[in-house]
Amino acid sequence: MHRRASLLRPLHVSVRSTLGGWLRVRNPQKMLSVPHLVIIFLVALIVLGPDKLPQIARSLGKAMADFRRVTTDFRVQIEDEMREMERQARIKEMNAESVRTAEEASTQLLGAPPAEEPQHVPATAVTSEKPANGESQPV
Repeated sequence: MHRRASLLRPLHVSVRSTLGGWLRVRNPQKMLSVPHLVIIFLVALIVLGPDKLPQIARSLGKAMADFRRVTTDFRVQIEDEMREMERQARIKEMNAESVRTAEEASTQLLGAPPAEEPQHVPATAVTSEKPANGESQPV
């Protein structure tokens, strides 16, 4: 019932006039038709005058072109970064898979479990040997 009521409304825009009024568009594709554009043009012609209207239209067109260019550049950058992140993830998966495959192959070929990696001893942890008789030697 609610959907049917929204389809029967003649206007696709609901306006609420309050202290902080707002405009909510229900169907953006049907917002402006040719008669709406004609009315907007006539109001702009009356308000701005025939001298200023072409200049303002030109500057508005340039601003819209710049906005489209900037948003397109931004979108392309985001898409490139996403592709790079996906590529890095695929490389990590392939590396992990190749390591896993190599370990499985070595296990099958040798019949023994893969050797554990040697533990690295830091260079500062080197201990000096003391003589068995307890005397210290000059260094």
